[in-house]
Amino acid sequence: MRQALTTLTNKREALINKAARQRDQVAQTIAPLQAPLALVDNGISLIQFAKRHPLLSTGSVAVALKLINLLGLGKSFGRYWARWQLVKKVAAIIWK
Repeated sequence: MRQALTTLTNKREALINKAARQRDQVAQTIAPLQAPLALVDNGISLIQFAKRHPLLSTGSVAVALKLINLLGLGKSFGRYWARWQLVKKVAAIIWK
């Protein structure tokens, strides 16, 4: 009986040590993903907020668009977008 208990205690300690090593390994694997996952989490929170407050979200977008229009950023954005599309098409032709 005493030997069986000692064997179980040894197996338990081995499993505890193995679990600790696995936790450390998982922590090292996940560490580089913390920043991207935090960004995704913030994005999900923003979407949930927009779903809960649709009028506030719509109003914010309307104000932002009005500011873009008043500052004249809409025209320059359109020009930059057109140039980007042109560069993409030329690059696709060149690297074909």
